[in-house]
Amino acid sequence: MTTQPNSSLILCSTPRLAVSLQQHHQREQLEKGLTQWSPLNTMTPSQWLKAWMEEVVMLGQLPLEEGLMSELTTLEEGILWERAIQESLKGVEAKELFDTAGLASAAMEANRYMVEWKIAVSGAHATEETRQFLVWRERFHALCQERRKLEPVSFFKRAIEIIASGKGKLPGQIEFAGFDVIPPHLEALQAALKSRDVKVTTKTLTLDTPQTAQHIVLTDQDAECRAAVAWAKDQLDQNPQAKIAIVVPELPALRSKLASLLDDALEPEVNRPALAESQRAYDFSIGPALSAQAIINTALNLLRLVYPYEGRQDSPVFQGDIAYLLHSPYWSKGITEADGRARLDAELRKTLSLSFKLSQLQRSVEKLAQGERALELPALRGTLKSLLALRGQSKALSLPSSWAERFQSALAELDWPGERTLSSVEYQAKKSFE
Repeated sequence: MTTQPNSSLILCSTPRLAVSLQQHHQREQLEKGLTQWSPLNTMTPSQWLKAWMEEVVMLGQLPLEEGLMSELTTLEEGILWERAIQESLKGVEAKELFDTAGLASAAMEANRYMVEWKIAVSGAHATEETRQFLVWRERFHALCQERRKLEPVSFFKRAIEIIASGKGKLPGQIEFAGFDVIPPHLEALQAALKSRDVKVTTKTLTLDTPQTAQHIVLTDQDAECRAAVAWAKDQLDQNPQAKIAIVVPELPALRSKLASLLDDALEPEVNRPALAESQRAYDFSIGPALSAQAIINTALNLLRLVYPYEGRQDSPVFQGDIAYLLHSPYWSKGITEADGRARLDAELRKTLSLSFKLSQLQRSVEKLAQGERALELPALRGTLKSLLALRGQSKALSLPSSWAERFQSALAELDWPGERTLSSVEYQAKKSFE
């Protein structure tokens, strides 16, 4: 027998749905007065296939060579796509103008669609952009092969092939929950499971009775956000104990806009600086990106100056980046010397071009620190000297652990995160970053 008749599994469209179903099952058992019960077995298809593949490898049902092939993380996949693109652009004169991170993200998505939806692209009739993408894709797969890795979508596909081949043990029943559309790769998974006598069904998530739905067309995204917040406030005015959810497909991009609107509607008092970090009546399912927080953004900008791209010590810096750092309180004496830094920014805008070398910046600072109207910036002058010294250090390759120590040491030498006591949110961001 390759199936386990008494076992069952629910494969969910999102990790959030998997957790939600587990919590709902737990509440049901508590309402029945139970003190012990078997947890609901829920996970996403990718999570389950990864665990299942590990089990097949441990059972020795795959050749050693194939068993060593592992799945790339999203971060690793992005890095390899960037490397593949950079290697393809080596002979291009204006390669610095290309946003390789953005191109890598788009290429990852395009590759995923190609595999999931079984899209065949012919180079003969493709556009120049498509042909370039196919070159990147070939190089990306070569890099994966060198490292004995598979990107998530290919790992998913390979796992389905192994299921269809008859290897490994499977649950007796698998339910699919929350999938509005079943794409070809999930159809292939279901077909492979059925061929192994697994009972495949769809879990119903709808309410017992029909609900009223209203469709409103608005002019733009801003109007939609305002309408959603106004609706939420109206619901809370009618029932302060109500639990309300606003579903936002583009939450990372709209998070700050919605937070501002929700504050205005539900928490107007938090506009006072002393209450800026107080507990809100609402929460988001996705937190803000760590790099979007000012304290961490400052650290990353400082590290970019210390360790320039490809180690080019003479590479120029942009005036806008320096202006941002001059107005940031999170390094050197950013509060004590705030007035002097503001005056320095104004003078640099008059005397320097839009991009310049750090040595030019240092000379300008030293010059402005002399004379009758000298700027009082002793801490900044010392920190700039440290920055230039750090920038000229070894370019040798190192392990990530060594870079982590080097980054922390460099930031400490540049007096990051500044001279004032951190707030709770800033402290948590700093700890997460470290």
